[in-house]
Amino acid sequence: GWFDPGRLTMRHSYSLSYSSFAGQNLSLGVYTNSLLYQFSDPLSVQFDLSLMHSPFNSFGPEFSKSFSGLYLSSAQLNYRPSENLWLQVQFRQVPALYWLGNPGYFSPGFFNGYERYEEEKH
Repeated sequence: GWFDPGRLTMRHSYSLSYSSFAGQNLSLGVYTNSLLYQFSDPLSVQFDLSLMHSPFNSFGPEFSKSFSGLYLSSAQLNYRPSENLWLQVQFRQVPALYWLGNPGYFSPGFFNGYERYEEEKH
């Protein structure tokens, strides 16, 4: 069939952060499940699903509800027909506070995806 489980890679990560400012505090946790499927040598897709929550904060439960939930934090199509040419189409959906629980968010998605592609390739 069209699906080969040997071409699927799954990774899990969890980050927990704590911030304190102006007498307020915020703890933010982000669990991310990354799925990469290698259709062929030059073509792959990747999906990152993230579950975000606040174990504790001083802003109250309504604040936590405003950003807690499941997000398709990244979806990308990678095409690398040669060593010197790599095309990527990417979609990101992240709430405003996502960067607190995911310090890697500020690294450019292109290079982050490229590193993952190269790791999986070898």
